[in-house]
Amino acid sequence: MIIITSVLAYSSKLFSNTIFLVIGNILSLVISFYFVSEMAGNERWMVYFNPLSPYQLLIVGSILNLIPQFIVTKVVNKYKRKVTN
Repeated sequence: MIIITSVLAYSSKLFSNTIFLVIGNILSLVISFYFVSEMAGNERWMVYFNPLSPYQLLIVGSILNLIPQFIVTKVVNKYKRKVTN
């Protein structure tokens, strides 16, 4: 997931079209929310989410997934400035 979203961030910044990055992150959150809600009723899976609830872990994971995307966009910005100068 980290690699795919980083590639998405790279391509969206390289082609100056960030709408795909936003749509990809929202779609990822919605799909993950669906699967978490399907598994939330099953008590066997609660061990994997401790000490957070499944939805809290989803939010934390989604925010942490934004960090590599932010790094990639900064690197692409520096690369684009170097190439244009």
